[in-house]
Amino acid sequence: MSKTFKDSEIEKDVIIKQVQNNELMMCHEIEILEALVKKYNIMNLADSAKQSGKSYNGMKKRVKAGKEVVLNLNGNKLISVN
Repeated sequence: MSKTFKDSEIEKDVIIKQVQNNELMMCHEIEILEALVKKYNIMNLADSAKQSGKSYNGMKKRVKAGKEVVLNLNGNKLISVN
């Protein structure tokens, strides 16, 4: 049975609500975060530049231009390199 976009949206909303209402244990939230970081190969700007074969400044320009997927985590820009 394949999931539809609507099913996925509902599941996402349930998880977000559980996180906001402190219904999940912190260790489980961290496991979810770790799985997503691994799936999307999220790394800091310097490492993402090396991985992509670009200069640090070149990657900064790509981020500024909106050409990279960026996660802003507590003021730290993390880039998804796939």
